[in-house]
Amino acid sequence: MIKFFDFLSQNTLCVTKECILRCEHCHLWSNPVFQKIKVPKISDDGFDLFRSLSDQERNRKLTAVGDVSDLIQAGQFFKTFKKAKVFNVIGGEPLVCKELPYILGFLQKNKIKVRLWTNGVFNLDVLDQVKDLVDEFCFYLPSCDKKGYRLLTGFDGLGILEENIRYLQAEKRHVILNHFVTRSSLPDLPEVYEYARKFDLRLYLNYSVHAKFQRESIAYIKRFKKERKVMVLRKKNFGQDVCAGVHFDLWPRHDLETIWFQGQNCFQEFMRNLAWSLHV
Repeated sequence: MIKFFDFLSQNTLCVTKECILRCEHCHLWSNPVFQKIKVPKISDDGFDLFRSLSDQERNRKLTAVGDVSDLIQAGQFFKTFKKAKVFNVIGGEPLVCKELPYILGFLQKNKIKVRLWTNGVFNLDVLDQVKDLVDEFCFYLPSCDKKGYRLLTGFDGLGILEENIRYLQAEKRHVILNHFVTRSSLPDLPEVYEYARKFDLRLYLNYSVHAKFQRESIAYIKRFKKERKVMVLRKKNFGQDVCAGVHFDLWPRHDLETIWFQGQNCFQEFMRNLAWSLHV
């Protein structure tokens, strides 16, 4: 379990740039490099992520700093990634990475807690392979409406997401919902909040500082901080080679602005989780 003090020591690990969804606001799948890769068909039961990709496709699952598995095997991982109490494992879609169980096992062996940021659209047998290696599942929720979800992502996956939420809750696993706020999704925020309440889940609302929101819109987003189990975070990384649904930047980054943003978000998570732990 991730404790509130752990949020002051976080790092980010991007294990792949690929994703099975085609979110309309995402910069990853529109990249010509990734358009050349054929995405496997998703079944009605979800995506069998670990077994559906060819060897050629798997070989392209590279992070910004090289192949993570190679770094681990060479004993170089912590020379590239600063050790922290919590690692946020992101993508793309992390579950596309064939080596993910091995990577998560390595982090667990080194007593590092893991938050897995995923779209949650996958088969239960895939979930079973990683659920004991993850301390917190962060499910991306682009829309809480089935039609809206399909229009935004290109896949009718909301039912699968709900099934996986219920499964993890039955297994006593910690789940949060994460919604990337865009100008078009602003009117839907009350419904997104009620959706999280339906499952009694914490809700992260993150928005990009590059989205050119009007001041009134930002004030409206921030009003949700007053609601129970809601956190509002700013993100700087929109447009980079990471999922638009997460508020973390790639590591390593050395510019002061990025460090400032990351530090603010970590501190805010610490304060909110401290308050939640005290039932404030």
